Amino acid sequence: MDAILTAMEQLGIENPHFNYFGTKKSARTVDLDNQKALDFTKALVDKYAAYFSGKADIFNIGLDEYANDATDAHGWQVLQASKHWPGEGYPEKGYEKFIQYANDLAAIVKKHKMKPMAFNDGIYYNGDTSYGTFDKDIIVSYWTGGWNGYDVASSKLLSELGHHSDLGFILRIWSLKLEAQAFQLWIHSISEM
Repeated sequence: MDAILTAMEQLGIENPHFNYFGTKKSARTVDLDNQKALDFTKALVDKYAAYFSGKADIFNIGLDEYANDATDAHGWQVLQASKHWPGEGYPEKGYEKFIQYANDLAAIVKKHKMKPMAFNDGIYYNGDTSYGTFDKDIIVSYWTGGWNGYDVASSKLLSELGHHSDLGFILRIWSLKLEAQAFQLWIHSISEM
């Protein structure tokens, strides 16, 4: 996204970056209040989805780690904050706008006869379903279980809400670890011969 935001600026789109309280600009996250920037990213996804239509079944729209670089990994909390602290300078209905943006991108991908996929951390962040509904056709690629203060929705909740998950990423990592362990055992057995 970094290069896309830079290109937007070079093409005359002003302030495409998310800006945290006017003090810290995200290098890699689009501003959900900048309609020209959103339209640009949607047009770009449309072009790439059109290209890959018929060549791929799934198209990943990303949607992960919103403004983590500008918020010390609290981007999702910042988007959800205006509901709890209205008028305190947090993005007004930020998370609702994110859900709409995600659904708009999913619709573009589906228009091109592919299944949309997104990373899990922003989908119903903190397990909170009160902000709106993500398109159930979005396949959730569960890449993280979260970390201290970065509270993602559980795979169980996402499944209960009708989302399919791509646990293949995690299974591939486990598989690689098992292969590495098997290789080490094999090396050990050879060295004892």
